[in-house]
Amino acid sequence: MVPVYVAAQNAAIILRRPSDDQTIITLESFEVYPPAAVVTHTEGKLRIVYPSVGRLSIPIDSNARKSLSQFVSVYSLNSMPDAQVENNNRTQNTQDPPSPKYITELLTGIMRAMSEKPDTMLAQTVYISKRIDDHVLCERNSDAPWRRSPLWLIIRVALQTTLCEWNVEERASFKAFMLYALSSILHTALQLNQPDHLLFVMNAKLARRFYKMPDGSRDGCLAMDSAANVISMVADELENRWKAIQKQTTRLVKWPVPTKQETIDGAHIDLLATLPYLEEIKSRDAFPNFTKEFVAPGSDQYATRYNADLVSPPDLTNLPSAPLERTIRLHDFEQWVARQNDFSGVDMLALTGALNHYTHAALLHYKGNPERLSVAFLTIVELWIGIDEKVIEWEPYLTKYTPEIPSDVLEPLLLPRRDQMQRLSSVEKYLQKRHEAARGQSAIFYDTTDSDSFANWSVIRSRRSQLLQATLQEIKEEARQDKEEKLAEMEKINGQYRDLRRQIDATTCTFRRFQTRWGWRTEHPYCDKCANERVLNSLWSVIMLSIIQFVINNPREQPNHL
Repeated sequence: MVPVYVAAQNAAIILRRPSDDQTIITLESFEVYPPAAVVTHTEGKLRIVYPSVGRLSIPIDSNARKSLSQFVSVYSLNSMPDAQVENNNRTQNTQDPPSPKYITELLTGIMRAMSEKPDTMLAQTVYISKRIDDHVLCERNSDAPWRRSPLWLIIRVALQTTLCEWNVEERASFKAFMLYALSSILHTALQLNQPDHLLFVMNAKLARRFYKMPDGSRDGCLAMDSAANVISMVADELENRWKAIQKQTTRLVKWPVPTKQETIDGAHIDLLATLPYLEEIKSRDAFPNFTKEFVAPGSDQYATRYNADLVSPPDLTNLPSAPLERTIRLHDFEQWVARQNDFSGVDMLALTGALNHYTHAALLHYKGNPERLSVAFLTIVELWIGIDEKVIEWEPYLTKYTPEIPSDVLEPLLLPRRDQMQRLSSVEKYLQKRHEAARGQSAIFYDTTDSDSFANWSVIRSRRSQLLQATLQEIKEEARQDKEEKLAEMEKINGQYRDLRRQIDATTCTFRRFQTRWGWRTEHPYCDKCANERVLNSLWSVIMLSIIQFVINNPREQPNHL
């Protein structure tokens, strides 16, 4: 197995010689650097499958090996213009690496043409999934961004795919090898007396690898034993270094032990020694002014607390910009809603305006906080229920239509308090009651061609039906008059068209032919037939426009539904 890094094409290939068939060599390829945009726009680590192109084979002969070597050597040193990313922004230095298509596509196509059994070889490919912690770091004046080492990635992919193909046991797997390799590197760093912070970071990385090893592979595993010993050695060394630093920086305090008489003398307080200080205090004329008014932090943006007996909803139109004061204002509004057992005494317009202001402010302010968002959703639905009860009081027939809000829509809420859960239970019972009263009938926002829709009921059976029916009759009468006027206009134009056609058929064209320096020309001066034909053409355009307008304004009759 030989891994090869084709640097100019941002690709890597892995050459293998199967043990069961010594007459062929296999090739796998994959992309080394993912695009910078993928790395910077991904939260956490990237999960990538290697290799990206499956295994293919070619026979072992001098010509094939020579051609493959020349191909790889040329493309590893020469970058292809069409493989570079277009619109490369050099000012930010975050340009993407080149496309690996000359390796993953061109070389793969050549290998597939030379392979005797390409499908069989592709089925033998061993794929692995790795979580890549890549970074794209750059400075303004740098030539290219800093990325993780490509060679280390290629070595790990080649090693892990090989061990997976061999089906080695867990204690000799890729994780065990990485644990042993890191412990050896850390042991070497300890012997070379590397800095404290470097040893600490390397030891933490090794300890994390040690913790991620499966439990079944910990007994009698050379890599686990070696890592445990190295971790203990580094921890002891760091502890000794810290004690040495403490010893060097600790100041030795020489404090003689006082005698018994010195202790008694030190405990004796002479009040006469305080008389000069007390006399000075008595002689002072100015006293501290404690009558200064206290100014709350936040100046005029300080949150105004609302009275618990307030009937109208608190004003949310001018919320303070300070996050803490905005939170207090929203909390006061939520408490006002929670205390309202009945919204019948609240003005409908004020309640609707409060719902709109609170929805806009709370959802934006509580973004990223599941508990506060849950309280906000509960408050919004309670306000909607208050509005819904008022509307049903005005028009009881609306109970026959579904409320458009599922009864279980608030199940995912995370409410931290018991009283909030009780309010949630009341909200769900109300929504369930509304759905049961509707009995699955048409909703308010429904297709108007349905005879049971809210729009048809409003026109036919509501208390405002006489006004709406009168408006409908006016619309129909106006449409009938427009239709008759358009038909009369078309009849008039058709009569003009027939008269002009008869005149044109009854006359002949008069013209004269004469020669100029540009050749012979024909003119129709004062020809009645040609003049009538021009009028007829313009009249035909008017007829076509009238037909189109008639079709648009008078569509085919529909059933008697709004």
